[in-house]
Amino acid sequence: MKKLLSLIALAGIFAACQPEELKTSFTVDPAEVTINVRVVDIRTGAVLTSGFEIEKSAGEVVGNAVVIKGDEKNPAIDGQNVTVTVKYKADYMSKEQSQSETVSVAKLRAGGKAIYSVSFVVGYPDSDYTFTYAETESGTTKESDPIYFTPSDSHAETHTHDGGLWVRNNTEFILTGVVTWEQKNSASATVKDCKKESYKQIVDAYATALTFNTSSEQKLPIQVSAYCYYTAFQTYTKVEGQEYTVYAEKEGVTKFEVGTITVDSIKSSAAQYKEMGDPNGHGHYVYGHGHAHGHGTDNAGGGIVLPE
Repeated sequence: MKKLLSLIALAGIFAACQPEELKTSFTVDPAEVTINVRVVDIRTGAVLTSGFEIEKSAGEVVGNAVVIKGDEKNPAIDGQNVTVTVKYKADYMSKEQSQSETVSVAKLRAGGKAIYSVSFVVGYPDSDYTFTYAETESGTTKESDPIYFTPSDSHAETHTHDGGLWVRNNTEFILTGVVTWEQKNSASATVKDCKKESYKQIVDAYATALTFNTSSEQKLPIQVSAYCYYTAFQTYTKVEGQEYTVYAEKEGVTKFEVGTITVDSIKSSAAQYKEMGDPNGHGHYVYGHGHAHGHGTDNAGGGIVLPE
């Protein structure tokens, strides 16, 4: 009897030492779109960081960018056209110059981040003539297919679904991690034609001002529920064959064309992630839920590599 009581007491000690399981849940951060505004003074060739005013039809101006965020009630961002206006007046200009561009923002899921860019060429070259430019061909817009991530955990259980690689979280834990992706915003401008050799320097200057590459590595934090399959992916928007015409004008002279520039660009990049219930999870999957502690809760990350 004493041995039996001792075993019961010992079992009670072991039971008391078991850690209490604390269940928790998470909510996905609101989506965020950034439109970087690039302004070049054609007279000096300088990329401006100040001295101009930005106005927008949506979001808020943060530095030299327009930022649109979802909120707690509507964490995703609907597809929309955002008008960005730059107002500029240099010392050599007699009046303020105002230019507007419309940025087509694609729908973005909660937790996603997208970066767009828009360029403005402002001011006037130092010449008897006033030179301006205008878009005369919008080009062809192409949306890329999703480019899926590669998990950093080489032992991860993966599954191909809807053309992409999905990773299985066959545990009771919430997984968190970071996906590395490259936001690509760039443009390459070439002179298609120049009407006179005397205008070549002007047309070349516009082509140089419209050429840029602000691509950079970005981090997308992710967190996924217990008993799910999850994936992360990137898309980008390319515009090919966009054309700008450069004009010359001055008082008493009819406005005339001096050259044409062709621009190929990547207008935007976006990275997102999503999850779905594990069909073999025995009904345990609940979106946004899982245990918050345990081994392996920080291995959901990976990287996205864009093809050349």
